[in-house]
Amino acid sequence: MIHDSGSRRKFETEAVQDVTERKEKRRKARRRKMIEKIYKNKYMAICDNCGEGQEFNTWTDTLEYMFEEGWRKKLFDGEWKHYCPECQEGLEC
Repeated sequence: MIHDSGSRRKFETEAVQDVTERKEKRRKARRRKMIEKIYKNKYMAICDNCGEGQEFNTWTDTLEYMFEEGWRKKLFDGEWKHYCPECQEGLEC
């Protein structure tokens, strides 16, 4: 029975670590989004280079703004990065 108790503790510890790691990944993913939900019904387009952003009322308005203003995206190390027009110099988009 002692062996089973130790295995259970090890399993529980690994489960807690797994949950903690998943929460951390989600937190980092939220931080890196090009569009963040900042209030109940507010969204912000954020440049991955300079960090500057613009606030909008809807997700669609945010995407339309980024398209109309010429924002570009580039795949970098398996993640999409989004750049405002001012930060695009020197990028091979």
